[in-house]
Amino acid sequence: MVRKMRGWQLGLVFLFLVSIFLRFYQFSSRLMFLGDQGRDVLVAYKILHGDLAFIGPMTSVGNFYLGPFYYYFITPWLFLFHYSPLGPGIAIAVASLVSLALFYYFVYLVTSSHLIAFGASFLYATNPIIVEYSRFSWNPNLLPLVSLFFIYLVYHFWQKEKEGYTIFQAFWLGLTYGIILQLHYLAGLIIFLPLILKWKFWLNLRKSYLSWLSLIGSVIFIQLPFILFEVKHNFREVYNLINSFGPRSSTHLLTFNPFLIIKNAIRLLLLFHFKFLFLFPLFLVLVLFLKRPISKIILLYLGMVLFSLSLYQGPLYDHYFAFAFWLPYFIFALSWFLVKEKRMFSFLFLFLVLAGGVYNLFLTYERVFKYPPNRQFKTVQQVSQLIQKESHNQPFNLALLSDNNYADGYKFFLFKSGAPLKTIHQQLTDQLFVVCEKPSSQCQPLNNPLWDIAAFGWAKIAKKYPLNWVTVYKLVHRPKE
Repeated sequence: MVRKMRGWQLGLVFLFLVSIFLRFYQFSSRLMFLGDQGRDVLVAYKILHGDLAFIGPMTSVGNFYLGPFYYYFITPWLFLFHYSPLGPGIAIAVASLVSLALFYYFVYLVTSSHLIAFGASFLYATNPIIVEYSRFSWNPNLLPLVSLFFIYLVYHFWQKEKEGYTIFQAFWLGLTYGIILQLHYLAGLIIFLPLILKWKFWLNLRKSYLSWLSLIGSVIFIQLPFILFEVKHNFREVYNLINSFGPRSSTHLLTFNPFLIIKNAIRLLLLFHFKFLFLFPLFLVLVLFLKRPISKIILLYLGMVLFSLSLYQGPLYDHYFAFAFWLPYFIFALSWFLVKEKRMFSFLFLFLVLAGGVYNLFLTYERVFKYPPNRQFKTVQQVSQLIQKESHNQPFNLALLSDNNYADGYKFFLFKSGAPLKTIHQQLTDQLFVVCEKPSSQCQPLNNPLWDIAAFGWAKIAKKYPLNWVTVYKLVHRPKE
């Protein structure tokens, strides 16, 4: 006889069915595949063919580079999907679902309530920002999962005092922190969280020196490729990072502005279209009265997030908040837990979950699904096939005219297919293919100041190929008069 499912089990099934739909519906036709994604899969493709990577992508907050962890993370997914960029994109969607499962379990662990875990998880799973960033491959998109796992480890680190278990926890703390550091430097200050919470333990050297070694050793282990790169290049990136500190740097990375803490707190809530903006200070007060270790951990983490973001004086993009994507909903869950015995307040939280979830779904439709798919991934693939065909297997150069993209997406498909693509520095060929991602009226491939075009020299348009929203021009040298 089939056992009847309990209410919380039905709720969990519903939660994941909705989450899977939001993350995989029209996945291929809506997959973002720009220069960053092309660069990543190109590096992963080379790793699979023996060309190891020791340094990661350049950061968006300064003239220095991250570690290569993300490249190695997507490499097996690229292999499993037969070198298709769909693989790394699906890896991020799966990681988002894993983060949702961890979030549900973690909330249930600290509240012992499936209802609260379901309510907070439903808001987290349907948030339009989180849904959008879980549908394409990019190194910051792993931060919600890894940062949540870091806090989960910190929570257990607080709970367990035995030395052997602490050494094990310290190892995983260091390993997870090393990964976070390779995904985004602005999250780097969170390593102080376990040190602050357990400062007495860390100061007791006789008890904790093995844990110190375990923590530091695991950070070094996960950073080993980057460290080897730095040793070979005289610590170039370390010096670039140090030079980015201070008011005279181009990034103003450590120019602290206390007013930005409040501004970033509001931005964190508005970023998620948080329906409870005016209630959120009340939620924080409720968490303050929750006399449990998790409340101290979460509030300290919130303070570190806001402090870290306030150090950076440049424009803050959505993905800079990735290591706090889950944070407002965890605070919501803890405040609900404090008043769950009061029926009136519990009904109020249930109403907020229902109203917030419906609103999230509406905003997700507006942000992600409202307009027809642009088939960007497929278009890049088709353009690359067209270029290879029209090159007639003769060497060619490539240039891209775009306002917010670069050519690595096209280069990946051309490189994978063995096309005779040459950079201007390698060889000035007899044909240049210019891909224009602008409206055709704004495409000016002739006499364009872009280096890849200007260096080709005096040219004329031999052929023009309109393809979806892209126009491809084949340029050849014009004979000198």
